[in-house]
Amino acid sequence: MADPFELLLALKQQKSVSEFITQFERFAGVIKGLDEQHLMKIFSNGLQEEIRAELKLYKTINLSKIMNQVHTIEGKNIAITNVVQDYRDIGGGGVFLFKEEQRN
Repeated sequence: MADPFELLLALKQQKSVSEFITQFERFAGVIKGLDEQHLMKIFSNGLQEEIRAELKLYKTINLSKIMNQVHTIEGKNIAITNVVQDYRDIGGGGVFLFKEEQRN
């Protein structure tokens, strides 16, 4: 049987934040003696890079608040992706079209 601490340290977000939180809680729940500061760092380290980078912009008080914040960040990222995709779907020339026109 694998060591739960090693599994927790190796855990990386592959899909949604919700799935990552579920896996994290499953592994962290069986480990005794880890303080919240360590759990916060381990959790943050396992997040996808773009979410982890944005999370650094916020004050992180406790693990519960971090988990709520990453849900918000993920939702914002999905909304932005959808807007960009909608723009492309209606024939937009691309997000950087304006910058290209300025150089000519």
